[in-house]
Amino acid sequence: MKALVPIMITSRSARDQLSAAAISSNQPPRCAFTGELDICNCDSFRAQLSDSLPIGGALVVDLHAVTFFSLNALQVLLEVQRLAEVRQCDLMVVGSRCVDRVLDVTGAAAEFTLLHYIPN
Repeated sequence: MKALVPIMITSRSARDQLSAAAISSNQPPRCAFTGELDICNCDSFRAQLSDSLPIGGALVVDLHAVTFFSLNALQVLLEVQRLAEVRQCDLMVVGSRCVDRVLDVTGAAAEFTLLHYIPN
């Protein structure tokens, strides 16, 4: 697995900023995102998650500070979930209200291990 380092992802306009940090501790590694996840930054979202997926083990995708979650972002999350299954990695998602809403309305919540807290 690649080393986990803090990164900043920005899209074309200042209001669409997305920041991401990959955090490693004694718990499963965690990729934390803040801001808006939309079509402008889905490629960066995909790359960060794919690069952080271990072979075996688990990865927590921390979206609790995401303020907008598009259907494009959901598609990326579903793609990464399929990659996680191939790598035998348990992908766990902590969502914000907008993330949880998209997952519920689309029926995609059943595809993920959803957490209501961030593991320490």
